[in-house]
Amino acid sequence: MPRAGNVALCANVVEGMAAPLRYARLVGALIAGAMALYATTQRRERRAMRTSLALPAAPPRRHWGEILAKVWDEINRDHVSMMAAGVAFYGLLAIFPGLSALISIYGLVADPVVIEQHLSVLAGVLPAEALKLISDQVHALVAAPPAKLGIGLFVSLMVAIWSATSGTSMLMQTLTIAYEEEDDRGLVHFYALAIGLTLGLFLFGLASLLLVAGVPAVLDLLPLPPRLSDTVSLVRWPILAALELVGLGLLYRLAPRRRNPRWEWLRAGTLAATGLWLIGSAAFSFYVSRFDSYDRTYGSIGAVVVLLMWFYVSAYIILAGAELNAEVEGTRRRRASPAPLPLLPRTSQDQ
Repeated sequence: MPRAGNVALCANVVEGMAAPLRYARLVGALIAGAMALYATTQRRERRAMRTSLALPAAPPRRHWGEILAKVWDEINRDHVSMMAAGVAFYGLLAIFPGLSALISIYGLVADPVVIEQHLSVLAGVLPAEALKLISDQVHALVAAPPAKLGIGLFVSLMVAIWSATSGTSMLMQTLTIAYEEEDDRGLVHFYALAIGLTLGLFLFGLASLLLVAGVPAVLDLLPLPPRLSDTVSLVRWPILAALELVGLGLLYRLAPRRRNPRWEWLRAGTLAATGLWLIGSAAFSFYVSRFDSYDRTYGSIGAVVVLLMWFYVSAYIILAGAELNAEVEGTRRRRASPAPLPLLPRTSQDQ
């Protein structure tokens, strides 16, 4: 009997760990794919650098003040605020179909109720009204029967891709404007890349959700010591930050129409945009919760307006990061180009 009880206990543990292991493998596959794409582009850049002149290192510290001043001028000249508003509008159209598809996919590998239980971790990033709006939608989707989730997966995914592709194409065009380039990509090439970037952003969102909501579920099932469990729970946040850095770097690398782009030109804007997004999201959430009530002003659509404003702040920061990358790249190109030779005075023989 004791032996039979041990066998049954082992079987229950294995069965309980099946779902967490599935989405753990999914997160690992997504991270490995992103790293493989990064390594491939790095190899291409090294081959290109061997056949071209080496560009100088980053600008000296004394030039950063001039660069930031030029970035501010470019933000105003390129109407970044107007472009960010367009990206935010399309992002709002895509968020709810995307949530439906995300929960449908998550429900195939794990219990979708876990998503609802761990939405509280976004309380410090999203404004309270926007988080409540998303939480209500997630609750309605989770409450749907599993059969409906499975049947609606394809339809929800197609609607989400169609809606999000419009926002991605708008983002691609605005990033190209930030680099002051002409987008001469063909229609098929442009929309194929837009769909690919949309799917990539969707997978990065799924991986982020699995790290935020999936890791606690795995830790609850594993009989780990409390100290080790707390350590693993803390380690997921640096991994999530690294994942977001890679995702934003890939967006800056692939979305705009560029001439010979290189990864070292993207560091400043990627790091600045990631840091500013975290700070800006927290500051906006604090402002909404302490100093303003959108419900009083906008009534029943106050939560929608807050979510739209958060999308606007996020899009503005991403576009500002692209402007910073463009200015750093332009500065390095100008420093790499040879200075023009001085004009010699004309002599009597030349006359």
